[in-house]
Amino acid sequence: IEKNGASIGYLAFSDLGPGWMQAEEAYSGIAIASVESVKEAVAEAKIESATERTTQDSQQRANIVVQRWLVQQGIDATGFSIENGSGLSRTDRISAQQLAQVLRRAAQSNWYPEFATSLPIVGIDGTMQKRLKDSVAQARSRIKTGYLKNALAIAGFVRDTQGQDMIVVAILNADELTVAQGKPLLDGIIAWLASGR
Repeated sequence: IEKNGASIGYLAFSDLGPGWMQAEEAYSGIAIASVESVKEAVAEAKIESATERTTQDSQQRANIVVQRWLVQQGIDATGFSIENGSGLSRTDRISAQQLAQVLRRAAQSNWYPEFATSLPIVGIDGTMQKRLKDSVAQARSRIKTGYLKNALAIAGFVRDTQGQDMIVVAILNADELTVAQGKPLLDGIIAWLASGR
């Protein structure tokens, strides 16, 4: 870690220890510090490191890596583009079909249980806690939501009343689209699938 011109090649922390073990700005060593000061220094270093890596060049490399992964999974990467991965960029591009195929690969992965538990349960928690309560979709669906001005999306998994699991992806884009207009439509799709179509 480099902070204020000081390089620390090895960082350990403790509230105890002799003063001769403490790192100083002139040389690397073991830093003896309180937990809070270490958390602060590490957080600052992570932010600085992430900022340095967020260059146009690294964004292009990341885009290429993700596109290669898509192709390796048999997913057509045509039109796919990712600027920063936050989901808040207006220049990111993925089709509903591509996202559905990514979810299909996730469902086939050894890590699916961990992935699935990261998605809000409809009518129970997260961004879906207050949506579709007391409906056939409640507790049957795990849905990630996304909102930007004039764009709304859902993506995830729905189990219908017959126990069949389905992948759902819906992306709405329109110049005059509001959340009040889009949410009922997206909720209707989830409920329709959960009812067994």
